[in-house]
Amino acid sequence: MKLFAPLFVVALGSAQASKSPAWMGATHHMHQVADACMSEHLNACEFPMTGRRLAETTDSITVSATSLAHLAKLNVSFSVSVGNATDRVAAYCTTQVASAPDSEYIDFQPAGGKPSATLTFGPLLNMRCDYQFRYLKDLGNMTFQTLAVSPVVKMARGNTEPLQVHIALTKNAQEMSVSWTSDRVTKPTVRYYVKKSYDKDHDFTDDIAYHTLPQPGDC
Repeated sequence: MKLFAPLFVVALGSAQASKSPAWMGATHHMHQVADACMSEHLNACEFPMTGRRLAETTDSITVSATSLAHLAKLNVSFSVSVGNATDRVAAYCTTQVASAPDSEYIDFQPAGGKPSATLTFGPLLNMRCDYQFRYLKDLGNMTFQTLAVSPVVKMARGNTEPLQVHIALTKNAQEMSVSWTSDRVTKPTVRYYVKKSYDKDHDFTDDIAYHTLPQPGDC
C-alpha cells in the first residue's frame, strides 16, 4: 500500500528576493517594495527610546483578541493625532515581547496616512512567542518614534501545541515514524487515518478510518 503525504511549504521572512522587491513578512503580509530600514539583514533605522511619549499621549493601538489560535487572523486598530503615509504598524514576537527593542519587528504594515484605521494581520503562526503591535511614526532621516503599543497577544495553546509534524519511513516496511515538537504534555497521542486508493481528480476515494495511538513519554 502506498501512502501519499501532501506537503505545504510557507516561505516566511523579511529577506527580499533578488529578482523582485516583493516579499512576504512573518505575519503573511505581502509587501510590494523592500523595507527601507533593512540593509544586509541589519536594521539601518533609528528607534530612539527617548522619542517615546507613551504616557503623555492619547494615541492608542488595540487588538481584537489577546488569545489567539494557531493560524488565526487578528485585527489591529490604531488612533493617532496625525498620520503620515510612511508611518507603520509593526509586529513583534518574542518571549518577553513587551521589552523587545522597537527595531526588532518581524513584520509591519503601512499605516496609510490615516489617523485611525484597522489592519488585519495573519494568519499568525504559533512561533512559541507572544505578539505585540506598535505604531511607529516616521520622523524622517530613517528615524521612527513609537507612539503606541498594543496589549500582548498570546497563543491559546502556547508551547503545548504540537507543530512541525514530520513523517518518515523506517527500516521496517510496515512502519512509519511520526515526530513533532511540543512542550511537556501528559498522554500525547497520534491520530491518523488510512486510505487505500488515490484518484488524482477526486483525491482519496475510500472512507476514512481514524485511529488514535497513545504515545508513551513526553515529546
